[in-house]
Amino acid sequence: MKYLSLILIFGILLSFPLNTFATTDKEIYELQERCLKSSDKWYERTWGSNPLQKVDGNSMFIYYSNHYNRKLKRCLVLEEVDYMPKGEKTPTMSTFDLRDINEVNKVFAHSIFTGEVNKKEKTLFKTNFGTICEVGEKKCNNWVEWESMIKPYMEE
Repeated sequence: MKYLSLILIFGILLSFPLNTFATTDKEIYELQERCLKSSDKWYERTWGSNPLQKVDGNSMFIYYSNHYNRKLKRCLVLEEVDYMPKGEKTPTMSTFDLRDINEVNKVFAHSIFTGEVNKKEKTLFKTNFGTICEVGEKKCNNWVEWESMIKPYMEE
């Protein structure tokens, strides 16, 4: 009887068209478009329209990229802020935050790197508490690990 019930349930599931559970290409496109527009509004609210911010002669360059993650069903933004102290010609520190823009305090990943703009030369920022490079509950030790750990968030 137990096996008969399992066969019956399996048969019912197989009778549903496979696309019943899938999101259509059109729906995904619309979600991606909505994510792009929401990201633009988020950036405008957070930083204004100028990617270059000046504070006491110090400069900050703010960049972002967005991605609608199908698996998580979230609109994600990867925000990069490059800091250039007064008198310097290149940024000396960069912060990165991967966040869901629809949940203000939902940060999936955060890191601080020091070094040149060339990402491969960036090293982790060291504090009295250690380095700051986290993706979820996991720690990363360098730029290559950071990139590989955030990749699933920005590509799925």
